[in-house]
Amino acid sequence: MDALALAAQMIEDRVALDTRRTTWVRDPTGWARDRVNTHLWSKQREIAASVVEHRRTAVRSAHGVGKSFTAATLGAWWLDTHPLGSAMVVTTAPSYEQVHAVLWEELRRLHRVGDLPGEVQRADRWIADDGSLIGIGRRPPDHQESAFQGIHKRYVLAILDEAGGIPAWLWTAVEAITTGRDCRILAIGNPDDASSEFARICTDPGWHTMRISAFDSPNLTGEQVPDELSEVLVSREWVEDRRARWGEDNPLYRAKVLGEFADNEDSLIPMSWVSAAQQRWRDWCDAGKPAQPGRKIVSVDVARYGDDKTAIAIRFGDVLDSITEYSKLDTVETATLVDREARLVQQTTTIVDDNGLGAGVTDQLKHKGRSVRAFNGSHKTAMRDSSGMWRFRNVRSASYWNLREMLDPANAPTIAFPPNDDLAAQLCAPRWTTHAGGFIEVESKDQIKKRLGRSPDMADSVVMAFWAARTPEVADSANPRRSRVHKHRGSDTWE
Repeated sequence: MDALALAAQMIEDRVALDTRRTTWVRDPTGWARDRVNTHLWSKQREIAASVVEHRRTAVRSAHGVGKSFTAATLGAWWLDTHPLGSAMVVTTAPSYEQVHAVLWEELRRLHRVGDLPGEVQRADRWIADDGSLIGIGRRPPDHQESAFQGIHKRYVLAILDEAGGIPAWLWTAVEAITTGRDCRILAIGNPDDASSEFARICTDPGWHTMRISAFDSPNLTGEQVPDELSEVLVSREWVEDRRARWGEDNPLYRAKVLGEFADNEDSLIPMSWVSAAQQRWRDWCDAGKPAQPGRKIVSVDVARYGDDKTAIAIRFGDVLDSITEYSKLDTVETATLVDREARLVQQTTTIVDDNGLGAGVTDQLKHKGRSVRAFNGSHKTAMRDSSGMWRFRNVRSASYWNLREMLDPANAPTIAFPPNDDLAAQLCAPRWTTHAGGFIEVESKDQIKKRLGRSPDMADSVVMAFWAARTPEVADSANPRRSRVHKHRGSDTWE
């Protein structure tokens, strides 16, 4: 083909593409299929149709149904089908990882696959062929309430990914740049926090709201989808595993599997409080994991039975740095693991659940020269709650209540947990009751295991890690197992 014919063919192809764009602007599903070779399953098609028809769309979604992929696809569709210079996509999410490594990584892939106009940069910016900025991704700490000022386009699509972690002021800022009738907002995420602005939005009549359950997934309904899509969507096995691990009445199951906001009224620790602590952990990571003051705490819940697991929690200051489970370790192996961890930082204190098998771990660590505090949840305590009104049946109840108060939003909490779903489910599992005389009692480990079929080993380890900092160093006598004295807030012994 000569140069003249080639130029004519290029012009013809461009005209044909522009003609198709006029159709695709109302058909994001067709755009995904024809432009970037992407299949949208039924619920994804519903989301796409809602963004076309409604100014505001909020989607509370279960885990593993392709919510971030859907958001990225709609972002790419928006910029490819609306006139250059009049369109803009703004995305945000609670963490840098969610913005950069999830949603914008998918945008970069779609850009390559479809050979879309402009350049999608590693800095999460989409630059048009004329050099203008047409897309940007940021997390909330990157900007203040005025960050979006100056964005005045006819066609603005604002995407709030993992919307449950987006602060209220940012919702206001997004509303301010999407006032035109041709602007759109898509808010999508897991319904983890029933106290969030996302939860309020999902009951606002000004929003078109949707819910996607794991049971809507093609892998559970039998909807025909390409194999490569089926492989990345939530599976029936995953759903059954979470039902067995968490229980159907656990708020995490209702959020991650059913796509429903939930906080059990009889849960000692609401899931929304745990979600807030997880967001503080993400913020800490995004800030470069700044050093935390105070001693390193290594907390160990030693497995008692075949199905139970040894859980080791590592705490620095306000941050739970890690939580790890181990199966079928004997006491020597457990003590070796803990000793190895303690050697990494000079000022380290270890706290061990001293009941049952834990006694052997305590003794071995002491022989290794470790600073060890023994924890026995069945012992009595004179501790009261922060109001001074309530006492506790035992140390277990007091220690769990201590963590509850440290997480309570009314107390301006600062502690942070890694986003571990199993840990979150275990922390939300215990129930509590009150007794005559002003006593609070938290369910025992055996009661929880009988009710749910599993042991809250990780939660117990974390509770001990944050209880440890309330007590001074242990003073041992000739019989260390019977003479340990732990005091706090001027109270009597708690062992």
